[in-house]
Amino acid sequence: MPIELSLVDSGKYQYVRVSGLITPEISHQIALSTEAFADETGVKSVLFDLRDSRNVSSVAENYDLAYKELEELGIKRSTKAALLLSPDDCSHDFVVIALRNAGYNARKFIDVAKAEEWLEADAA
Repeated sequence: MPIELSLVDSGKYQYVRVSGLITPEISHQIALSTEAFADETGVKSVLFDLRDSRNVSSVAENYDLAYKELEELGIKRSTKAALLLSPDDCSHDFVVIALRNAGYNARKFIDVAKAEEWLEADAA
């Protein structure tokens, strides 16, 4: 499976490493896996490490994910999501914009320390 989930030592956020190509099906797996893990642990903040992945979903598929499918899957807008990207990868840019415009608390980062700092801020 191209998805690895764990809880960081501080217990303040999930660490989700994704490798390979991100298709609509993989996006659904990621969303359902992290939501189930959040229900299990009570930890809703997530660091998505996407440095070894590329989003190959179309603009329309990314739009539908943000505006329709995540809600249908029961994904909460209160989740704090940091997307850690490679500096040369812009394949995730549109989905981040769509997520933010749809009301999800998502940000992209290329610096792991800044992503961790953002997730740790205000974490319960």
